[in-house]
Amino acid sequence: MTVDGPARLRIGRTLGRLYFAGQAAAGALWWLGVFAVPGVRELTLGGLHPMLVAALDIPLFVILSGIAAAGIGWAAWIATGWTLLVALGMALYATVTTQAGWGALLMLAAAAGSIAAVLLLRDGRLPTERILFGPFVFRLARPASATRNAARTGLQITLFWGLCLGVIPVLIWLVEARWGLAIETPAAVRVTGAALFVLASALALWAAISMSTRGEGTPLPSAMPRRLVISGPYRYVRNPMAITGITQGVAVGLVLGSWLVVAYALCGSLVWNWVIRPSRRLISRADSGRSSRPIGRASGAGSRGSDRRASMRQRRGAGAQPEGYADPRESKGDAVTETAHASAPARPEERRSWVPMVCLFLAQILMSFNVAALPISIGGMVADFGVPPTVASSTIVVYGLVVAALVMTGAKLGQRIGWVLIFRCVVVVFAGSSLMMILAPTITWAIAGQVLAGAAAAIIVPSLVALIAENYRGAQQATAIGSLGSARALSGISAFLIGGTLGTLVGWRPVFMIVLALAIAVFCFSFTLRSDRGDARVKIDLVASLLIGLAIMMLTLGFNNLNGWGAFFAGPGAPFDLLGLSPAPFLILLGIVLGQAFFMWTRRRMREGKAPLIDLSILRSSRERSAVYAMFIVVGLEAALNFTVPMYIQIVQGRTPFETSLAMMPFNLTVFITATLIVRFYRRFPPRTIGVTAFICTTAALVWLAFVVNNNWETLPTILGLVLFGIGQGSLVTLVFNVLVTSAPAELAGDVGSLRGSTQNLASAVGTAVVGALLVALLSVGIGRAVVEHPELPADLVAQVDLDSVNFVSNDELREVLGRTAASPAQVDAAVQVNEEERLRALKLGLLVLAGLSAVAILPASRLPRYKPDEIPAPDAVDV
Repeated sequence: MTVDGPARLRIGRTLGRLYFAGQAAAGALWWLGVFAVPGVRELTLGGLHPMLVAALDIPLFVILSGIAAAGIGWAAWIATGWTLLVALGMALYATVTTQAGWGALLMLAAAAGSIAAVLLLRDGRLPTERILFGPFVFRLARPASATRNAARTGLQITLFWGLCLGVIPVLIWLVEARWGLAIETPAAVRVTGAALFVLASALALWAAISMSTRGEGTPLPSAMPRRLVISGPYRYVRNPMAITGITQGVAVGLVLGSWLVVAYALCGSLVWNWVIRPSRRLISRADSGRSSRPIGRASGAGSRGSDRRASMRQRRGAGAQPEGYADPRESKGDAVTETAHASAPARPEERRSWVPMVCLFLAQILMSFNVAALPISIGGMVADFGVPPTVASSTIVVYGLVVAALVMTGAKLGQRIGWVLIFRCVVVVFAGSSLMMILAPTITWAIAGQVLAGAAAAIIVPSLVALIAENYRGAQQATAIGSLGSARALSGISAFLIGGTLGTLVGWRPVFMIVLALAIAVFCFSFTLRSDRGDARVKIDLVASLLIGLAIMMLTLGFNNLNGWGAFFAGPGAPFDLLGLSPAPFLILLGIVLGQAFFMWTRRRMREGKAPLIDLSILRSSRERSAVYAMFIVVGLEAALNFTVPMYIQIVQGRTPFETSLAMMPFNLTVFITATLIVRFYRRFPPRTIGVTAFICTTAALVWLAFVVNNNWETLPTILGLVLFGIGQGSLVTLVFNVLVTSAPAELAGDVGSLRGSTQNLASAVGTAVVGALLVALLSVGIGRAVVEHPELPADLVAQVDLDSVNFVSNDELREVLGRTAASPAQVDAAVQVNEEERLRALKLGLLVLAGLSAVAILPASRLPRYKPDEIPAPDAVDV
């Protein structure tokens, strides 16, 4: 009895729902065990505080898994993302501390199961064909001599055995021992494994020789044999290479005494039987024409259809897929055969694989994680290199300055060289910068590493937008843009949690090992991106590049140092002064002048018909300018809140960075979720409605926080205020970015990306500097008034304290300062009370000022477009 296509999809979705139901039940039982049985808590959580973990895991893992079991898609995706994040965190924790190994293993298994279940819930099937890319795409081998085929086969065997039977099993074995999962293995088992490995290897070599000499090919899918082999071991076994490979893996596990390596080999057998073998069997039925080109690829130089999509089309033509099945990854730019056109039903919107977006998502995380990891690493650098904190913090400064100065030039380089090619090159540069951080012998190496990272990020920023525009259209493009905003929030969470844990337990260098791993992953995934060609005719305006680079550098330096150097008069931290005045406002003024010179120069070149550094036509209408204003304001508000809350928690309350990250978790999680899900509202509401509503949310949240905030940020009213602000902020970052991308032609996507990068960098600097100066000014005025009015603080005591350098300090620091004066214990207590009251009053007033700025931002939001989704002008497809 056969099952038709729709029924098969229903069964797949049912299996996905059943998995989430089982996961919710298992998670609930596990948490009961954690609180009831000390052994369960020790094996799965180690030294982690169960209440802190439960506060996040129960709603995001157990409850959302239960909701996903009802078929609710958004709950399934959030639960899956959380499970994956926890799995990575637990794996890192177990590796560093040698505790909670079983918890890490269970969460990794749950992450794999959740990914499979959410795909079943979405598609009704596992899109196994998507992993068949690069060397795993089935192609016939090129015609070659038996000697050449044998040499290729020998090289493939060396690489495969070295990696899959050497490096990976040894890593698993080491992790197994580190996590405390190893079991004692008798010597007889190891001897048996060695014998089994020798026999399996002999059979594998026999099969490889038969395939290369008689089949005119190699074992690798990308160089399949050109002839059917039915001699040698193929006379008795259909797939001897697969059987021997799995057997070799099991044998290696027995030799190492590792049950996890044996499980790894058995999982390989599942991949073979469920992914590789069905695809190979279906492709072998297709009429390949016995050519050396990939089987099923459509002819035509303009086609960008990948091998796996061409194979899927042929499978549909052969009836391998359920009736009515439509491949969501086909694009209208593909040149396909008449059979494929006849078998594929018409679709209102063509969908493409999300695998390229994984690459772009990880690239955004790569940059954001690096930025978030730098503040965490300052203390470690100070200890390692023996330099002052101000010198170590130069790594943060140079990264931001290089990104800000080169981002517009980076956009032109991408257009000239080609986005995919330059993207891969700068990812390699980013990986090199992380290596410099890991191996840095002096602070100079670390600073140079961040200069390289900044230069690479200056090109990655516009590349993300350009590659999204080339790879996705319509609703997929909006979702992809939203994922960039969610990636920033996710990387902030993970950097604080993972980086804080590593920095506390191991050191700062392993944090950049994660950056290196991310860079390697991005480089590998970059081969799934749509290829493009650069245009050598694109000219780079060096004068404009110099003007805008210097302008942004001056503005960034000026705003970042308003507090340290002085907002008007030069302070003690200023490197120099101009007639007693701070250099910071002069730098800001110089940056504004240079910026105006850049715009005048660019408009002149455009009038003369010359290529500008950035095409100002992307700002030709009030709608696009309103989007930029809204982006500047919302990013500035985010930076202000991200400065205010951690400053208050760490400096005033004396909390650790880890505790600060937990306090900011509701805000960051809300931004992550909202930035991803807001695109679902684009079909119902125009951008103007969403923008105005979002700014109303941020305004209401800031007003609410101003009235409910107190010295404890963990109260429910405060958390609700942070969540409401996160909803507005996550919606706006995605919305205004999407407005700019959809309003510009595809060929200007890089210019939009550079504009986004410049706006966000400048807005972050301005938001942080302005709120810092505002809070200090409010605190200074409040303290000056309070000490005069307070009866227990006499004038002679006030004269002993420098009120000209008032800043946010903890109660302990204030007591230490007053201890060096003639203050009595009662006077010290009174001063501490004044400090507490005025700090809180300054914070409340600062939040009200930010709320007023957010309310003013409703004006540019009201100028956003009113178009419906069907009215958005789709950019023309880019020929490659």
